[in-house]
Amino acid sequence: MRIGYYVHHHGAGHRVRAHGICTALRARGHEVAVFGSNLDSAADGRPLPRDNDGDFWRDATADGQFHWAPLQHAGFRHRMAIIAEWIASHQPDVFVVDVSVEVTTMVRAMGVPVVVIAQPGDRDDAPHLLGYNLASTILAAWPAEAEPCAALAKYASKVVAVGGISRFTDHSQRDGDRLLLMGRDQPEGLDDLPHTLSIAVEATWTTLGGDHWRDDVDDLLQHARLLVAHTGQNVVADAAALRVPLVCLPQQRPHDEQVHMARELDRLQLAALAPDTNDPAAWRRAVELADQRATGWGQWHTEGAVERAAEVIEDAAHG
Repeated sequence: MRIGYYVHHHGAGHRVRAHGICTALRARGHEVAVFGSNLDSAADGRPLPRDNDGDFWRDATADGQFHWAPLQHAGFRHRMAIIAEWIASHQPDVFVVDVSVEVTTMVRAMGVPVVVIAQPGDRDDAPHLLGYNLASTILAAWPAEAEPCAALAKYASKVVAVGGISRFTDHSQRDGDRLLLMGRDQPEGLDDLPHTLSIAVEATWTTLGGDHWRDDVDDLLQHARLLVAHTGQNVVADAAALRVPLVCLPQQRPHDEQVHMARELDRLQLAALAPDTNDPAAWRRAVELADQRATGWGQWHTEGAVERAAEVIEDAAHG
């Protein structure tokens, strides 16, 4: 089977998830071509030119029908042409889009089944609904019990939830000794969160993200006793796979995606919400609640999620 896979360039999460899914697809004997602007020498990676360089974009949303399709932009035209030419010459069985309504529209217009990767948050705007309407299958990287995107309810017949996709294998040992604070931005009103946390838990915290990024993040996560972190899909899946207690510190992202994810984790009693105060006592209570709830992380169904995602893509190709 021949498969195309588009990876959005904003953040590293789409690329990390694509690596896991594409590895599983190739292990099943499929040929996969990956398209994106920020690819890390991925096998069969097809680099695309930027579509947001320069300082002038005319009617980039096509009067609200797209998210990003600027008129007369050479980079945008070229990247779409690269994908279209590959489809014409290679005739793929299915194309995965994570995530772009513009790519989804073009691929489907060329007669190729599209698997759209779902995102949490408020996604009931016209472009998102167009993408969902055109998708043959909508793949959600969270468990069926979670509902972090209300707009998907209308498309329940073609939404397949595979569980959280993590780069870690599941294990339930809780013998870590690291306390980690992960996030690029500190929320408003929390002036010195590391200091507050050190008082609340009376321990030394390691800060990751922004100016504090480190190369040994995977090792730190695997030895974490507690995680206070943003609620991007990959971080949540990693915490679930490693059974690490999580205090959710959602950051400002488009469509409030991290806020919606944090609320679902709280509703399912898998993690705790961060307090909006510098009061160490409030943080101590949140940490205790996160520790209690971590025993339920198995409900995020990370074990086997990548293989289930590969099966969903195969099924979409077969109709």
